[in-house]
Amino acid sequence: MKGRILGAVLLCGMVLAVAIGCSNNADSTNNTGNVSNISNTSNTGIAISPSGMTGMEILAKSDNVSINSMQVDTVMRVDAANSWISMNFTKRVSMGGNISNRQMYMTVTSSDMPNSNSSMYAVNGWVYVSEPGTKLKWVKTKLTDDIWNEDFGAGANLGLMGMVADAKYLGMENIGGINCYKIDITFDLVALLNATGMSDFAGENSSLQDMFKGTLYIVWVAENTYYPAKMIIDMKTHQVEIETQTLSMSMYMRITYSNVNQPIAVILPAAAQKATAISYATYKSGVW
Repeated sequence: MKGRILGAVLLCGMVLAVAIGCSNNADSTNNTGNVSNISNTSNTGIAISPSGMTGMEILAKSDNVSINSMQVDTVMRVDAANSWISMNFTKRVSMGGNISNRQMYMTVTSSDMPNSNSSMYAVNGWVYVSEPGTKLKWVKTKLTDDIWNEDFGAGANLGLMGMVADAKYLGMENIGGINCYKIDITFDLVALLNATGMSDFAGENSSLQDMFKGTLYIVWVAENTYYPAKMIIDMKTHQVEIETQTLSMSMYMRITYSNVNQPIAVILPAAAQKATAISYATYKSGVW
């Protein structure tokens, strides 16, 4: 139970990273400008952007953008502790490539947890994987439809709107030279957990629900293209009751999106070119 709670939180964060989409060529990690045009309001009291759209309408247009290539970079900081565990780490997740021709990569690195670094590539009809704790440095197997959909395809196909309960327009803000709508998102916890395959959490732990409800989710959407440029997930220190234990946990994620619908070179590492071929069954077992 304890490990699954932490895993659910982290997995939900990663689902959001790939679900949001991509932006055009902009480094949006810095150079955040001042918020302007905080909002007009409709006669219903809902904040309206200068374009006349609500936050939900802006998000819906962004959700419908056609994405064929992208790059997503996520920096995640987690701190968790109680009487049985104490951990704090920073992870960087980078993924990108061309969805239409199934050329993709994903790397996970952490200076705090170097033994957890992993890589996955889809290149020329093969999937190449390097994971910690395995006997073989690199393995490969034929890239089947189900492997693509499970390991690479979710970012292209998973819509954000199906997980959103509300989206409020906050104002206009310049991110890396791009004028963006700033939107505060409230997620539907049940839909979010369903998207991660952890629907059993929805009614099992009220403190977990409180944790997600108290988390700040802000997304910046480019005004001209409706490509998201940046997302912040900020979960302040929260006490989660798990059986007889109390877990104190906080998480901060900064997600930036770039090179949407631009050519992205997916170059297989030299070590991966010598990967050991394994069967589909062995690959799916996760043990090699």
